[in-house]
Amino acid sequence: MIYYGIVENIYDPKKLGRVQVRVLGVHDANKEAIPTEALPWSLVSGPTTSPGISGVGHSSFLLQGAWVVGVFLDKDSQDFLVLGSLPTESGVEFGNTEFGFTDPNGQYPRNTSEEDNNLRARGRPDPNDYEVQGVYQPRSSYAPQYPYNHVYESESGHLKEYDDTPGAARIRERHNSGTYYEVQPGGSKIERVVADNYELILGDDTIEVKGNVNIIVSEDVNLSCAGNVTANVGKNVDFLVNGDVNGEVRGNIAMRVGANLEGHTTIEDGITIHHPTGPGYSKDEAITYFSKDLDVYAEGGYLEGQGIPFNIDELILEDGLWKYGGNTLPARNGHIDLHIEGTVTGLIDGDANLTVLQDVNAIVKGTTTLDCPTTHITGDVRIDGDLSVGKDVKCENGDAGSKVSLYSHNHPGDGGGGLAAHAASTSSPNADD
Repeated sequence: MIYYGIVENIYDPKKLGRVQVRVLGVHDANKEAIPTEALPWSLVSGPTTSPGISGVGHSSFLLQGAWVVGVFLDKDSQDFLVLGSLPTESGVEFGNTEFGFTDPNGQYPRNTSEEDNNLRARGRPDPNDYEVQGVYQPRSSYAPQYPYNHVYESESGHLKEYDDTPGAARIRERHNSGTYYEVQPGGSKIERVVADNYELILGDDTIEVKGNVNIIVSEDVNLSCAGNVTANVGKNVDFLVNGDVNGEVRGNIAMRVGANLEGHTTIEDGITIHHPTGPGYSKDEAITYFSKDLDVYAEGGYLEGQGIPFNIDELILEDGLWKYGGNTLPARNGHIDLHIEGTVTGLIDGDANLTVLQDVNAIVKGTTTLDCPTTHITGDVRIDGDLSVGKDVKCENGDAGSKVSLYSHNHPGDGGGGLAAHAASTSSPNADD
């Protein structure tokens, strides 16, 4: 015979998932006659998809106040077996906790005269739709229809939904804090973490994205890497820094511009990189040519077959030629034009050496100030504007009788006669022409 009852206690001292049930038609509602603690402990039957042994499968989950159905296994009605629960519409007739057939704690049912089946399973509006969304966060595709949404909700509000609604099938798993993920009908996935997020991977990690990647960070980003960082960019790299860029390199910086490319690429209001078009060898190609004592280098190298180890410190770029061991190769070099609309400040603790194989052209719209104890110029200098020297101007040999010549220099009002015509009226020493 099938019996119905209401669970009054779920706190099994043996922690076997047993419950105490007050059975209709068997137990009196008067707790003075039969108190809750006097009710026999009943085993709860589980589904065949849960083994119920060695902790494998699902744990029993009933709440006080829940309606259940079962059978007695003995003729004295002391050994009740719960076969299942009965979600229905909870009323108020068993709501007085002073009597039996109710939750002694008065917590369940949460609402009376309302269906016990989960409101999401019934297709009601999402009660969490009010929660704060991210600026770029897609909206949930929540649109369940009864009876397609299969819902599990725990006592504290943890939630799982497997929604098979036609055209709106989705999966959602949600923590009661609001952290959740949702797989939407088209296969898109949304994750929302309301506090901190931490992930530990003890092996390798690979992320493959066949579309675009957008990362929006409201505060700082810190990246720490114990090994190398390698970035391969198929096209351009564009970045905008509204503040300063500070960097420290404790080793060397090697940069190759324009290798194996023709023409030039221009980036407006930024950096213009001209690639070489003439013949010759880049530095890497010169190293490959001169260092043919290993199999990894191209054939035809200078040291091929001689067993002589290559020393990169002896490779010299001079007058447009790569020189090594008395042999030369023509050099191929690109050039970089920098257009900077702000200020550039540099601090070099050591020496700075600049070798230019061709011309240097500098166009300064304002004033150029050079503050140093000594400026040494071994070649010609042409200045089309004004030159103000706050210290002595001397010839290279330091001879007091040496000359400083200013060619094609006109003073205002001299009629083009040159400096010699007005030497007596000027303070410039040692002038001719």
